[in-house]
Amino acid sequence: MDPYMPQMQQHQRQEQHLPTEDCGAEEITAPLVFQCIKCRLIVGDSFAWVNADKDLRSVALHAKPANIRVGTEVEWSRGGIDLGSTYVLTYCHGCGNVLGKVYHTTPRKFDYIRDLIMIDLDQVTTYQLGQYLNDGAIPADLISMPNARMLQLSVDMVKDVLLVMHDRLSNMEHKLGQSSSMGPESELRDLGL
Repeated sequence: MDPYMPQMQQHQRQEQHLPTEDCGAEEITAPLVFQCIKCRLIVGDSFAWVNADKDLRSVALHAKPANIRVGTEVEWSRGGIDLGSTYVLTYCHGCGNVLGKVYHTTPRKFDYIRDLIMIDLDQVTTYQLGQYLNDGAIPADLISMPNARMLQLSVDMVKDVLLVMHDRLSNMEHKLGQSSSMGPESELRDLGL
């Protein structure tokens, strides 16, 4: 387990305005998804998550998501907690909103975020997958919905019955075609009547 996980979970509860652990809230156990605050495009998820930094109000991702564009102009921080750092900005691929930074140089205390994609939590909305479910409750319509395997078995059974019926009908047509040349009595005898 990642040693930064508890820090990330605590930080995400605060960002989502969820109660903290001492208020009896449940742990975040499912993946988190990050969306651009302006256009709602999904710009990342917690599968690429490295850590969260409360002071920078950012989440660090180890891989660049497809919907994030990394700028090319290097900027220099002239104030704040990251004073003296150099970085490039990251942008939402959908609307161009500035989402965060990729630090190239940092003060020693931020060395662990260098070259990671930092997403500013003020520029994204966050939600947890599966959060609509209540303690394992399954929506009623899902209980009665057949699964794909059962549907395939039903289709295969109908297909088999149709093939058998087709063979029987073809045999009857063939026999009727032969017996029409022999007369009506032989047709009835061949059909078993």
